[in-house]
Amino acid sequence: MELARSRGFVTESQADGLCSFCAKIPFRELHGRTRFNLGLSSRVLASRCKFCRLVCYASTLSQQMNGKNIHWSGGGEVDVDWIQECSSFGGHGAFSLTGCWEVFIAFSSTIHEAENPPSCSLLPSLPAQLDIQRVLRWLDYCASNHDGCAVLPEHISFAHTFPGLDQLRFIDVVENCLVEKREPVKYVALSYIWGSFPNFRLTRANKPELMKPGALLWRGVWSLLPRTIQDAVSLCRKLNIRFLWVDSFCLIQNSPTDLEASIGFMDQIYEHAWFTIIAAHGHDANAGLPGIREGDRHEMEYRHHDMIEPGVFLGVSPTLNLRLTGALYQTRAWTLQEHGLSRRRLYFFKDEVIFRCRRAQCHENWPDDSTRWENKEIPSSLLSDTQTIHMGNIQCRYDDLLQGYTQRQMTSESDALHALAGIIKRFSQCYRFPMLAGLPIGTFDWFILFQGERLRRRRGFPSFSWAGWRGKIRFSYSGVETNDWLRGHTWIIWYKRDSAGALSLVWDPHENPSFPDEDMNFKGYRERRPFLCPIPSIDTSQTIATQDLVHGSSTPGSPYADPILQFWTLAVYLNIRGLHVFTAEGILVGMDGVTVGNANIDGFEDVTTFFDSDHPFEVILLSQRPRSILDRRAGHRYYAMIIEWNNGVAERRGLGVVESDAICQSFPPGPVWKEIVLG
Repeated sequence: MELARSRGFVTESQADGLCSFCAKIPFRELHGRTRFNLGLSSRVLASRCKFCRLVCYASTLSQQMNGKNIHWSGGGEVDVDWIQECSSFGGHGAFSLTGCWEVFIAFSSTIHEAENPPSCSLLPSLPAQLDIQRVLRWLDYCASNHDGCAVLPEHISFAHTFPGLDQLRFIDVVENCLVEKREPVKYVALSYIWGSFPNFRLTRANKPELMKPGALLWRGVWSLLPRTIQDAVSLCRKLNIRFLWVDSFCLIQNSPTDLEASIGFMDQIYEHAWFTIIAAHGHDANAGLPGIREGDRHEMEYRHHDMIEPGVFLGVSPTLNLRLTGALYQTRAWTLQEHGLSRRRLYFFKDEVIFRCRRAQCHENWPDDSTRWENKEIPSSLLSDTQTIHMGNIQCRYDDLLQGYTQRQMTSESDALHALAGIIKRFSQCYRFPMLAGLPIGTFDWFILFQGERLRRRRGFPSFSWAGWRGKIRFSYSGVETNDWLRGHTWIIWYKRDSAGALSLVWDPHENPSFPDEDMNFKGYRERRPFLCPIPSIDTSQTIATQDLVHGSSTPGSPYADPILQFWTLAVYLNIRGLHVFTAEGILVGMDGVTVGNANIDGFEDVTTFFDSDHPFEVILLSQRPRSILDRRAGHRYYAMIIEWNNGVAERRGLGVVESDAICQSFPPGPVWKEIVLG
């Protein structure tokens, strides 16, 4: 047999169930990062080898959960990578399929413990209930060793922790009632989805009764609470943490004043929590927290494990991020900041509990090894991102976030900005840039250029903001550094007019000393070149907004929650042709029938007759699009917006790109340099 091994002719039965490829993997002596080739995918699919079977299952699981098919249909080579310090499993080593970072094959016990696998390893049966002592060890270790995860100490004043907030309400799990606190306390926050279940709500009427000790146990109040809240209360009792914050129970749901005052502090509520319970299981508030009650746990949904060699146990598991991808929890708007801004999180799935902080990740079904928890920071929260990012990253950080957020669902469309308020505040504080309708004013020209497929109008918000539209948005990356683009490709001086009619600059560096210093080389609006019109007779020198408009469009009574914009730019008039009824994409045509651009039409499926018109549409130029290396076309190209006027205020109806020929090809009355009032 030794001769057979040396010549590479080891059969599966001769190698303890491993094929000749997998028998070469030193499962007991893996180090660093190593790639192992398993041969053709057809061979792996047909193999009876135990490790090949795990690899096949990992590929299938990736495809089922994420739609990715790794190698299997193309008949190519199959490689697996050993990663010595895999952050997805708390620093434990794990195998991954090359090109697939969502599913791993990891040891279900350490090699030294393999003869007698501990109860925390991946075993055929799941513990009936969560091991509370183990959760305490996770939390205590993090609190004692991870400075970056620490919450504010209790001796810090309430005013410092929650500036501007009078008090916070909590469920007191000892006194079984609602309490109001005006000093910092150690508490747990709950993040969950309400769904269609009739969730219990705090109201002005029941608040006095709920604040009496023992109220949760009176008159059937406990039975009115959904299972998720009941289980969260039970978990706090077991962990000996007295206070629990739950939105439906701690905010007066029929008091607009109370809700409005608290929404601005949602980021701090989750950030300062001792940890946040993430109810990632189920479809509503009655799904519960599996593992808290005996008998409510399910078998491992993605269980697949085997003993590869005597005493060596391996199992397949999706990453936490992939598990969240398939959860309804991840589709809701409010959960983004609740999940992203919490320092420590305890995730409840129907078959496993996972703990994650900024430096550790622990799976209930995988062994703990605290010596590996200090390797490096896990990029697991928006909180850590917003504390470490720098000026040049605001474009890629915030627009990525918006592209993910705008595909989430919300029950009330009026929550479009509220559900992101904490994150918006974080970015604003980090960059020292105020926001206007959810757009960073320091890079306002860029963020106004969002596009989407079949966007539908969301009333109550300005059309120039992503908040004014329902549907996933996207940004077209220019490949040009943001600051250079702002200096060399933009010309608009943006003004804003509030509902009282007061006019001011969107960005006035002289009036905002909190803006970035000059040594940060972030000029923004401080250097604006004039618009160079190819038609010399058109005067483009006027850029200052008119104080007293002739029409009354921007007087008090504006229908928008935020100010409207006022600015000067060039307007051209073009026809839309070839409008695709499913994608709402069309081409822009000039006076001679020449194609001069293209655009995505917004609100095409709304109740409107705007696009039925035979008359040319007004298109305003917003900024010059950088020319790529491969772009050999002559002349400039411009980002442009299709607008519709209503009672003196324009609204966005599409966004696209036009060639410089569009200026000369404009239908009457354009091209014209004009003042735009955009809501």
